[in-house]
Amino acid sequence: MSLSSALTIAFSGLSINQAAIRNTSNNIANVNTEGYSQKIFSQKTRLIDGQSAGVTEAGIRRGVNENLLIQFRGQITEMQHSNVVDRFYQQMQNMFGSPDGNGSLGNHAANLSSALEAFAANPEGLAERNDVVNSAVAISDNVQQLTKSIQELRQQADSEIEDAVADLSAQAKRINELNVEISRNKALGFDTTGLEDERDIAVNKVAEYVEISTFKRADGQMSIYTKQGPSVVDGGVPPMTYSAFGGVNAQTTYPADFGAISIGGVDITPSLTKGKLAGLVELRDTVLPNLQAEIDQFATKLRDELNAIHNQGTSFPPRQTVTGTTTITGGGAFSLAGSTGTVRVSVLNNDGTLAAAPLDIDLTTTADVNAVLTAINTNPAFAGLVTASVDANNKLSIVATNADDGIAINESTSNVVGGGRGFSHFFGLNDLLVGDTTINLGSTLTVRSDVKSDPQLLSSGALSNAGGLVTNDVALTAGDNSIAQLLANKLTADVSFAAAGNLGATTTSFSEYGASILSTNAAAAVREAESLAFRSTLHDEMSVQLSQFTGVNIDEELARLVELENAFGASARVVSIINDMFETLVNVV
Repeated sequence: MSLSSALTIAFSGLSINQAAIRNTSNNIANVNTEGYSQKIFSQKTRLIDGQSAGVTEAGIRRGVNENLLIQFRGQITEMQHSNVVDRFYQQMQNMFGSPDGNGSLGNHAANLSSALEAFAANPEGLAERNDVVNSAVAISDNVQQLTKSIQELRQQADSEIEDAVADLSAQAKRINELNVEISRNKALGFDTTGLEDERDIAVNKVAEYVEISTFKRADGQMSIYTKQGPSVVDGGVPPMTYSAFGGVNAQTTYPADFGAISIGGVDITPSLTKGKLAGLVELRDTVLPNLQAEIDQFATKLRDELNAIHNQGTSFPPRQTVTGTTTITGGGAFSLAGSTGTVRVSVLNNDGTLAAAPLDIDLTTTADVNAVLTAINTNPAFAGLVTASVDANNKLSIVATNADDGIAINESTSNVVGGGRGFSHFFGLNDLLVGDTTINLGSTLTVRSDVKSDPQLLSSGALSNAGGLVTNDVALTAGDNSIAQLLANKLTADVSFAAAGNLGATTTSFSEYGASILSTNAAAAVREAESLAFRSTLHDEMSVQLSQFTGVNIDEELARLVELENAFGASARVVSIINDMFETLVNVV
């Protein structure tokens, strides 16, 4: 071997060790860089005409365990699903407050029960009446606030879906750009490991939103597919779209109102099972609507049960005008076919005595509302004392002519159109709680406005249903607490609740049902917190395992640096020796 060949070989050693030292230094510098993988420098023997001629670079590869990386992305998907669901459950818990807090639904029901007990004990007490109305307002306000908060959370989830889809699309576009760069650099023989690291960061971000599978092609490009079928990146990026729905309320549903989460024109909403998007859809379309259904069931039973009793009675003195809250379809022509029993209508003086003999209407033989109006308006005893009509809003209205008189109704055995509701209850003539079910009862439940402004209109007693009563007979007394006591009893009695949300059909008290809504939600919140803790632990453990394969180990890199330093020094020594030999040769010549 000539001295020049030996010098070339020695210089190749210097060059290759210099490149290896540069790679090791880069590893050490990036030890804390997120997403950076260890770069492994490779070298090989350089051959010229089959003879060893030094050393050359064989390339730089990443120290990545691809199978472990795929498993890690699966854990990212699982953890992000749990994370978003847990975050919303914590917000729901804050919305409810503590089970024993004054603001809880069960506590409000207990307060109303106490107020009604005091009212039953002293039906003439103004303070007791005020307490009942205030407690009823508090519980209806609480129901409204819970409904408002639930729908705000649904709106928040829907907005986050829009943001998530936008970021998913941005990450997919970045991956596609990196794919192009990696493919070009690979074809030119340039190092692509840094670009691949950046691509992995973007792919991990995609895995936060949807469950994915990946495939690397021969040219270095990566294709990404959702488990639902559509591709996220595959030689290009399909359009990914979602627009949040404005003004979410309890009636807003998918797909009637909420649009499609579209990838390449395919709606993936129904097939989402894991990831942040799946969690947000689950919250928006299932978890929060189930909670709303439970609140609505509470509100519906509270309204119907209290109104059924309140309509059996009357205030003392009775109100001059009774106007229904129920819209009568067809007005006076509304058919009463199927109705049974009788209802008593009376005009009372303000001292509870009869201004005229009461009118008993047999609903079995009464064809429609017009027939009821005719019976009242043509009753000789009521001449000049009362007028019945269906007003412009299609509500039944009965008005005493004299300001000092009042209208009192005893539902007696009436059962309107076979629905199980008495006459006054069916038409809502003396409702305590009202709400617009065409919007949502939970969002509109409130105390009837006239009762709210004048607690004296609370029903405390009942119009006498005795036979043979005539003008000036006592039909209502100030001390009658029969209705007040029934109202109080209802708040502590067991009531049949239909299945709603996550609560099955049950028979329990209002306070217990309110507590069940809270406790069921709290239990679910605990489960989600535990699930998140479990997923986070798995994620962290797998992250540690992955870092052992892909991360930079400082000790190993420093040891390698010493080894390379020695190799560099040896190559430099060879160069120095050959240089000395050249000088000796020149001197000899």
